[in-house]
Amino acid sequence: MEPAAGTEANSGPPRAGFALLWDIFIKPGRAYATILATREWTLGLFAVVAATFGAAALNGPALAHAALVAAKRGPAGAPASGLLGQNPMALGLVASWYTIASLLVTAIVLQIAAMFRGQRRPFTLFLSLAVNCALPIYAGNLIGGLAVRLRDPASFSNLAQVARAFPESLAVFAPKAGDAEAIFLANFDLFALWSLLLLAFGFVRITGISLVAALVLCFGIAFGLTLLGSWGSG
Repeated sequence: MEPAAGTEANSGPPRAGFALLWDIFIKPGRAYATILATREWTLGLFAVVAATFGAAALNGPALAHAALVAAKRGPAGAPASGLLGQNPMALGLVASWYTIASLLVTAIVLQIAAMFRGQRRPFTLFLSLAVNCALPIYAGNLIGGLAVRLRDPASFSNLAQVARAFPESLAVFAPKAGDAEAIFLANFDLFALWSLLLLAFGFVRITGISLVAALVLCFGIAFGLTLLGSWGSG
């Protein structure tokens, strides 16, 4: 088995706990060293789930209004669609389950890819990498939710407008896209790119795989999960 990459002395000493959450943003090299040394994932998962509920609470009023408008435009007496007509807690719960499932799938795929290189590593190592590298995505979701919450919920008449409220995703480049297309494109934003790059570079550090292969793998995982999420919510 190949020796673990990413154990260079200039990474600095591992720092677990909240320091790891901070390091993944400002000093990812040291965060990778901590992940290799501790395989810590619980605190990162708690932060991701908390951010998911926070984003649901921030987006809730706008989503509920958009769903109400859609119901009024539909057949007489049609109910507001799905969870968008319910409380933010229900929306956050479902979003959290999808988030956890996505992180587990990501970790499984990374572990399988490492096995193809003859490296048998603990599953918790890849789970730690997936969870901690996902933090920028959920920080971005909170910022996007805040941008939505600062506006009057009545100003959102469809889900596409909610998806484009924070103009840093591909949804901005499709102003005439419908709800499904805009929501799909909104998954590809600057924060998602940040997280994917962290994941790819972290996988390089752990396995020694080439950067190009790691980028293809990580972007493929993200695209596949986004497609599944869009299909499941459709």
